[in-house]
Amino acid sequence: ANLVDRDGWKRIVSMGWGERRSRDDKELEELERSNRNEIYSRLLNYESILPYFYNSKEKRVNASWNLLAFYCKEVMGLDKEALDFIKSVGDRIVETLEKLPEHKLDDEVRSLERAEKLYEFEAFFIRAEKLRQDLNIKNPLMTFDEFVRILTGYGEDVNISWRTVKNLLLFRIYEKLHERLMKAPKSEGIGGAGAEKENMLIYRGDEE
Repeated sequence: ANLVDRDGWKRIVSMGWGERRSRDDKELEELERSNRNEIYSRLLNYESILPYFYNSKEKRVNASWNLLAFYCKEVMGLDKEALDFIKSVGDRIVETLEKLPEHKLDDEVRSLERAEKLYEFEAFFIRAEKLRQDLNIKNPLMTFDEFVRILTGYGEDVNISWRTVKNLLLFRIYEKLHERLMKAPKSEGIGGAGAEKENMLIYRGDEE
């Protein structure tokens, strides 16, 4: 990891000590000798550290895509084709969201951040596809086969699979749209209390 993105890996490891700020090498060496690090513990227990690759509060990434790809390939077992596919979907999402006004951009990104159930994750893509149509973007966000693949194609456990994709997509969005997201006014919008009802109606029809 140090050879791929030394500064990025250092930031991620620093977060494992419960500190958000960067530390110099001497401080890190001292902490490594005397304290437990959440990053190392999760790696040893085969638990994901994907959420540590970005900071959702500050809408920024903590490392390069190259380091993220290295972790996904070497630790999670995702192949290059899978990563390239998810990255391309992320770029199509960015292509859609970057055309929105700031308040709408914030609403849509927060709806993805807050997706804790599969149907909420699915609803994000349905809204993104509708946005592309409204914005007259020529090509569709995804084909049906790609939609199925993005939801279920990356792990035997569907809950692990889609959450992995969600983390990778958020990374790509923050990487490309950080400055605009930090300027965007914060509002409840789609990401707020109305999201649950809207998403349920998408899948259950208009019956109350």
